[in-house]
Amino acid sequence: VASGSLPVKERLAHRGVRCVDTCPRCGLAVETINHALFECVRSLLVWELSPIQLSSTGFPFGSVYSNLDFLYSKTFSNSGGPSIGYRLPWILWTIWKDRNNRVFQGIEAEPIDILNQALNDKLYWEEAKSGPETYVVSQPSLEGRDSSIRCQVDGSWKGTDSLEGLGWWFGNDDRTVLMGARSLRRSPSPLHTEFEALIWAMESLRSAGIDCSNFESDSSELVAMVQAPDDWPAFSYLLEDFQALRSSFSTFTLTKIPRTSNVRADCLARSSRSLVSELCFVNSFPPNWATNSGITF
Repeated sequence: VASGSLPVKERLAHRGVRCVDTCPRCGLAVETINHALFECVRSLLVWELSPIQLSSTGFPFGSVYSNLDFLYSKTFSNSGGPSIGYRLPWILWTIWKDRNNRVFQGIEAEPIDILNQALNDKLYWEEAKSGPETYVVSQPSLEGRDSSIRCQVDGSWKGTDSLEGLGWWFGNDDRTVLMGARSLRRSPSPLHTEFEALIWAMESLRSAGIDCSNFESDSSELVAMVQAPDDWPAFSYLLEDFQALRSSFSTFTLTKIPRTSNVRADCLARSSRSLVSELCFVNSFPPNWATNSGITF
């Protein structure tokens, strides 16, 4: 923001990109960095719900540098300000993410949801800074309480779409530990997508330090392929990756479950397939593009 490299419309036009430079959210002014973060009516709605005290006319300056200085000097000089001040980068970041959701996906969150997401991101980041050991420590106690902890995987493929969706969910009936949603360039077949979802789930869990023993899929063909890999020579390159990953887990089982029992992974996969670009998301809460399907995570 301070270096002027945030790719708002005005900056893109300045760099020679052919585009309409008006704000894609309000359409009332040129989209400068200052406008996108501080002056757009949608951004102001977020700031009005925040602990920052603004006048009825909004931010006092037309300069992004002055407004940044105003934000930090005002919050840190007030009683209890530092706790607010440390949230400011996350508020700015989620406002920018909401802007991108509007531009690239045509969706917008409610102002209060944007503010809550900023706080959640801050808390998750502080949690993540402790490293993947967080998951290593919590996993044994979870398994000790309930042996039904498992990873459910699913892929979403449609011949008319340019992207495919991968989804996986790891937890038990009482708790979600981790989940993943990803959009990729479409594979040759639905079964390729199902297999890619399984491989990506295994890679993600291994990276998080989780030794998962139980995987589940609603694809009977995928289960058959894992049980008899020699019968599927067309998938040899994926099977090589799978076998290498499988050896890094202490035990491994892949079980066929009904589609009605795999709704969380299915929701993540289908929602990701409908995106307009390749994205990858791993967290303990669902991405905003997968929260409107009536699925409880």
